[in-house]
Amino acid sequence: MCVKAERAPAPPAQATTENARVPTKVKGDAMNRTVRIGQLYRDLARDMRERDRRLRVMSIGDDGRADCFVEHDLDGTTGKTVKIQVRALAYPGKFELLEEASNSPTDPRFGVLVAAITAVHRPAATPLDYARAAWDAMDLGDTADRDAP
Repeated sequence: MCVKAERAPAPPAQATTENARVPTKVKGDAMNRTVRIGQLYRDLARDMRERDRRLRVMSIGDDGRADCFVEHDLDGTTGKTVKIQVRALAYPGKFELLEEASNSPTDPRFGVLVAAITAVHRPAATPLDYARAAWDAMDLGDTADRDAP
């Protein structure tokens, strides 16, 4: 008897901005967390704990992977985008949820500020480095000469 092989289905297309807003819920014994755009996670992998890598979910694709922006990483990958499985983000043993999506800032200056801080971020960065970067990014250079109200 001859069995006809079936063709594997094509992978789904990437999610658009509209359908990426739909939260993805993963259920299981130890995982029951909704992954949403805007959430901030800390990577708890053994090799990432020392690096203190933090990821913000930027979009969720139909393929079960989330595009995440690396907001903090002591190893130097800050500012890059990585793809993470949504199932892994939903599992508390792999990723710690630090910030809910509703807490993420909507002010457009936030992106400018994060980009400026990312530019000076390194293990030896001082608070003054971050303050100068924020000051320059917010274009506050002329406010020092103003009289206080």
